[in-house]
Formats: sequence, C-alpha cells, structure tokens
Amino acid sequence: MIFSKAALCEARNVQLFFVDSFMGILVHQELADIITDRQIRYIIVLNKFRQNCGDPASTILDPSLVDPNWCSAGHSSYNGEVIAPFLRDDVTIATNCGKHLQSLIKRGYGLFFHVNRFKLRWFPALSSIPTSIAMSTVNGRVLFVEPPITYIEPGKHIRYSEEKIDLPGVGLSGGVLVKTLILSPDPYMRGKLGRNAWPVGSPLSGYGIGVVVRSDASNFKEGEFVYSSSISWEHYAVYPARSLYPLEVADGVPLSYYVGVLGMPGLTAWYGLKNSGETLFVSAASGAVGSVVVQLAKIWGLKVIGSAGRDDKVAFLRDEIGADVAFNYKTEDPYEVLAKHGPVDVFFDNTNGPQLDAALANANVGGRFVICGYIYNYGRSEFYSVKNTPFILTRDLTVRALSGSSRKGSEEFYEVVTPLVQSGKVKYKETRVIGLEHAGQALADLLTGDNFGKSIVVVGDDA
Repeated sequence: MIFSKAALCEARNVQLFFVDSFMGILVHQELADIITDRQIRYIIVLNKFRQNCGDPASTILDPSLVDPNWCSAGHSSYNGEVIAPFLRDDVTIATNCGKHLQSLIKRGYGLFFHVNRFKLRWFPALSSIPTSIAMSTVNGRVLFVEPPITYIEPGKHIRYSEEKIDLPGVGLSGGVLVKTLILSPDPYMRGKLGRNAWPVGSPLSGYGIGVVVRSDASNFKEGEFVYSSSISWEHYAVYPARSLYPLEVADGVPLSYYVGVLGMPGLTAWYGLKNSGETLFVSAASGAVGSVVVQLAKIWGLKVIGSAGRDDKVAFLRDEIGADVAFNYKTEDPYEVLAKHGPVDVFFDNTNGPQLDAALANANVGGRFVICGYIYNYGRSEFYSVKNTPFILTRDLTVRALSGSSRKGSEEFYEVVTPLVQSGKVKYKETRVIGLEHAGQALADLLTGDNFGKSIVVVGDDA
C-alpha cells in the first residue's frame, strides 16, 4: 500500500509515520519529499522482510529522518512497545496497517490515522485513546469582517483565518460533524453581506456539500454525503441534523453539480420556466441559472434570446447551448435586440437594471416576468430605478419573484434533469477555485463577472 500525496497533505499535524514493510518496498519517491517538506520527525518501519530485502525504505528516505529504533522482529511478534516513547502531547501518529492499529488500540495506544486505498480515513474517538494526546486539527474559516459599500474586497470585508478543532472530542449534542467538500459562492450573498446577516467574526454560510465525520443523529452515518443551504465556510463544523439533507450522487455526475445544475440554480431554472410562453428572454444567460434556463427552454421548444457581458460567453450561448439569439448587452442595445426578435412572452431576469426596462418595453400582452436576481446593482451605492413599470399594468404582465428553490418536492426535477445531465444534453460550465483560503476571491470575482458558468470552491480532497 502506498501513501498518496493527497492523504499525506491532509495529515497536517503528523510527526510520526508507522508503516509496514510492504508499504516500505513500494513507496514512491514523492513520499520522501513530502515528509521532508512537512518536517516529520520520526519514521518507524515494521520490516518483516528486512533480512531478505535489506532496508526497503533506506534508499528512498533520508536516513536522518529515520529513527534508529527500527523494528525487524516481524509482524507476528510486534507488541507496540517501539512507539511508546513517542506517545506525547506534541506527537501525532499515522499508520497504514489496520492490523497493528487494532493491536495498539487494545493495548491503550493511540493511532489517529489509517491510510487505506489511497485515502486518509479518520478514526473516531475511542475510550482507549488518552485525552492528553487527542489530535488538534487546523480548521480554516472565511469570516465576515465588515459590510461592503460597493464591491467585496477579500481581506477587508471577509477574511480567511485558522483555528484548531478537536475532531474526536468536539461536542455534537445530537448534531452532525461535517467536513466541507464543496462551497457555492452565489450572488445573493452580496446582499447578506451588505445587511450584516452574519455576526462580525463569524463564518459565512451558504449552499454546499460535505461528508459526515461523526454523528449523534440516527439518520446520518459516517462517510455519507450531505447537502445544505447553510454549509459554513470552514473546513469542519457541527450542524443540527434538521439542517442537512442526505445526498445521493448519480452515476457519472460530478459532486459539484449538486450545487449547480442539479442544485439550487437548476431548481430555480426549473420552477421559473415551467409553463412558459413562446419567446423567452434570459439575462445573464451564460451563468449558473441562466444557462440551465436556456437549455431547458430549447428542449421544450421555445425561442430563446440570451444576453451576456463578454463575447466568449455570447459564443457559448449561441454555439454550445443553442440560444436562437445571443448578444452582448455591453456592446448592443437590449431595446433594439428585443424589438427586432420579440415580443417577449417570458423574461427570466437575473440582473435587474436596464435589461429589465428593455424587457418591459418589449413585453407581449399577458407576459410573465420571473425576477431571480439583481446582480446589476452589486458594486453600486444606489439601486437602479426601473422606469417602465407602467407596462406591468397596461400589458397585463405577471411578475413573480424567485429567490431560490427548496429541494423539497423536487422529485420531478431530478427525474427529468438528471438523465439530461448524464447524457450530455444539458451542458454545464464551472469556474473551479481550489482551497478555502481562496473562497473570498471567488465570491468577489463572481460579482464582477470574472467567472464563467457556476462558481464553486473545492474545499475537501474527496470532492
């Protein structure tokens, strides 16, 4: 068994690796580099085949890193005493041998990590592990600092910070300890930042996906994926069980799609578009919600007009997802485009601002307007004042607000849309940002249009 790079990097505080000989024979060169980089102090290899093969790790590991107390007695006679001197408050231990893990636990020794199948797996707290040597894990967090007036500035309005968390010892009180895997920066979060929706110094929260680490709730088990609209922007957090939904991932579907095309943006598109008319106009049509609206509308036989703010996004609308008319609202006049290709039966508005005025002026009698977002106003000290509201009365328009959609009652959506995603009939773009420490910049880029498609932050290495 070989320690994978991802597994080693997850073991932030490990100072001792206790490995069996089979791993020593097969270990990859990068193991030595990672051990050196992380300043791990001790390596103990249980070497059953030492006399036959020599020191299997000695040609790979720097001898100065290897503790002289190598054990060559073989697996059958090992009694665990070799690691006893290292059981101190400042030493955390990892192993790749489950058999010896169990042996040491029975003798009262604490081994905190077990690497298997190239993954690092956390062993829950055991009564035999002394509390004095319980592991403390770094827990990164993205905190609210102060409300922005215009655009978000990472470091000023939101800030990345780190603290320690005792994973086996943190209290659950009937709740669930979750490791964050995927976070979903979304435009509505700008509004929450502006009205102090989070206490100063507390983590942001929003749609996201995690995996259960420990559970006090009977309906959630260790290792299960969960989804919530209130996933905290930190590596680990405890949640009330009622705030989480179990997540079943369909074959061939990336986990991140469940905060995108098969999550809140997809559900929003679904509920806002059903029973639509013949001509649909979508603003911000290349975004997380808009791109799903365009594709479902085409599948259902509508004529689709879509706008975007960059030429590459316009090309995506026209050439990849099939919009009948696609235009750059920054270089073309929305009034003129809609006058030529309208009238508009349905307007799916993700932006507010001048495009809403243009749609009102070119609306068909009895048209339906779905107001889903107002990203045009982000970064402005005052909201845009819509001028053409009299058309709501004179053209008998129906205006509906749609701020997000619950997963409850969404069975039809998943039955219809999941196969479309699996088959590739519904295409989806993501801007993937790796690392919680970059989540603030991901949110800032989303609000200035520097992303393309759905913005997600990959936090956990299991995502």
